[in-house]
Amino acid sequence: MAKLAETADDWLTQYARIEVAEVPANLRASLMLYEGVEINQVAQNTTFSMRENINVLSKELQKLLHFLWKQDAADTVLFARRKTQISDHLKLNDSSTQIIQMGLIGKLLVDVLLENPCSTSQYPLGCSYAASRCFFISKGKLVLRSADESASQVATIMHLFRLAYCSVVGTMSNPLGYMEGAKVLVKTVMERPMMNTFGPMIRQLREIQMQKPKIIIDRHFSRNGEIVVQGLIFKPEVWKTLIPRVVGAARLVLSQIFDGKDWEVFLTTTLPLLNVRISGGADDGVHFQVQQASGDVSSDSLELSPQLNEMDQDHLSSIVEFCLHGLGLGSMRHSETLGLQDFQVLWGNGALYFYAKSTKKWKAQSKLSTELTQHKLPKSISRIVLLFRLVISLTGGDLACFVPVRSDRKYHMKDFVQSLFCLPRVPDDLQVRHFFASLSNYLFPVQDDGKATTSDMVAMQSHHAPSTHASTYFTHRKTHLEDYYDAYHFHLGDKDTQWTYDIPLDVLPEQTIVAALKILYGGEANWLSETQRSMVLTWSTLSKNVVANLPCGGGKSAVWEVTAYTRHRVGLTRKCTVVVVPYKFLAYNHYHSAEAKFQLLDGFCVKMLESSAVCSNQVPTILKTLQCLVFPFVL
Repeated sequence: MAKLAETADDWLTQYARIEVAEVPANLRASLMLYEGVEINQVAQNTTFSMRENINVLSKELQKLLHFLWKQDAADTVLFARRKTQISDHLKLNDSSTQIIQMGLIGKLLVDVLLENPCSTSQYPLGCSYAASRCFFISKGKLVLRSADESASQVATIMHLFRLAYCSVVGTMSNPLGYMEGAKVLVKTVMERPMMNTFGPMIRQLREIQMQKPKIIIDRHFSRNGEIVVQGLIFKPEVWKTLIPRVVGAARLVLSQIFDGKDWEVFLTTTLPLLNVRISGGADDGVHFQVQQASGDVSSDSLELSPQLNEMDQDHLSSIVEFCLHGLGLGSMRHSETLGLQDFQVLWGNGALYFYAKSTKKWKAQSKLSTELTQHKLPKSISRIVLLFRLVISLTGGDLACFVPVRSDRKYHMKDFVQSLFCLPRVPDDLQVRHFFASLSNYLFPVQDDGKATTSDMVAMQSHHAPSTHASTYFTHRKTHLEDYYDAYHFHLGDKDTQWTYDIPLDVLPEQTIVAALKILYGGEANWLSETQRSMVLTWSTLSKNVVANLPCGGGKSAVWEVTAYTRHRVGLTRKCTVVVVPYKFLAYNHYHSAEAKFQLLDGFCVKMLESSAVCSNQVPTILKTLQCLVFPFVL
């Protein structure tokens, strides 16, 4: 059985995708009887292709073969003969390649597909297996999977049988040509009860899932940046220094893994790295060297500690998983992080870039179905990942998988997240992903989409409707993705990132200002009046004075608070902004209100300036010492 499992895995990982590609599209389309849909009178998703995630298919194939091998199958003569044929070849110690080239694995599964029960009361063997996979054992009890999970299980099984058909077509011969035989075979397969049971089963399970009430993840953030996900509080003082904290944790683990302190020089981001090689080819290993005044230091000189243990390796692996999961801008699924291959990662500009494709099965009309996303790690984190790869190489691990993990490891990414944020309980992978998603929502509201447009009034001056101008006549900000990398890493406390956000002509788009308004005063906040709106938009350009007749309670304080905060968010800060409050008895209220709003923001400092400190021939002392954006109040 072990030899059969090994042979089947070789077929799935090395041959199946090629065999599918060699089958003509019309035959593969015939296999998609139940998945094919029509959208806007255009046929979509009607040609069978192999899935990307082979690991799931491989595990399911092993279970399927174990199930089939234990069956007596006395009623299925053809299946019994095929089983005997494979057993004979295995006993003769035929190689996996020989068995695969004869198409025996595919033929075994196709024989199951072609089963024709004696009566409607008899269930096909493949359907019996699919029904059993809708259950699992937990703590000695039989548990029914959810409708969604059951549908995925059955769909995976049906996918394996379709792969088997493509494998058999590749070995067919017919006096009239293989196409005629292949057409007869696919017609027979689609007429037999098994495939006609699978399709409706999947559809009905998914309909049941759609009828279930949706579970809404409770997540929100407060004005000061405190992010809450299902009761877990991610404090701003932690995530605003996230990168230095991760680097500190990694340094502690690396000191246990490497012998001596020679590894520390590789984490000095001011020293350039040369000849970086991170791929896992047959003759290649991980190699890099750091350039310094006293001479270059090679990674080949590093040695592992004699006291190296699996717990330290698991700890370092969990840190790297966390970095790839959310520190590259955006939040990948944890399974996508573990599925990264070495060819998806590149070294450039002193940092690691990696490219990932979603494992989600998108609708056919979605443009995201084949789109790769690019991510970039900070320089300090990139060097930690390089040392992690070096540890894998020195311990003889699998370099093809970028983050290989042990199946029996005792320390996971979620354990690291709990210790990093001092959470009361261990979060699950989905909660960690929702934290990063909420962080992106906080830092980059929907208005900050990397496009520069103009105000509604100016757009109309060009005879454009505002919506038309925003959608058709916008201008991309140059290298805006790199700007987002820098902004993201800067807000997470990266000291190596110098971030500025340059907006042409020093003009803030209204959408960006409204986003800041909602962050400061809540998601439902809006302008109190058209006068207030006009005052903010005019002052945001800092190009001219404006007189606005706003009564008490009309939102005068919000004018400068919103504008100043908006400019801070996009990097267009001034060293000092002076706000003159006309009534002394209101000054302290304004001061304490502003201090409460901005005290947690880096680069903000609110000071009180008494009128007695202002002289005609000298600058007040408090203004001389300012090194950041300040709001003095002149009374």
